[in-house]
Amino acid sequence: MPKRIAPLTDTKVRTVKPGKKPKKLFDGGGCFFWSPLPEVNSGI
Repeated sequence: MPKRIAPLTDTKVRTVKPGKKPKKLFDGGGCFFWSPLPEVNSGI
């Protein structure tokens, strides 16, 4: 039996916090979203 993945919602995408490594969030239908990386302050 195939693994069931919960759909990717707007709320889930908006509440993802940046981490050290990007996270890949799947919607179960072939679409995915890469979580953002933290901004790097160049000091300029």
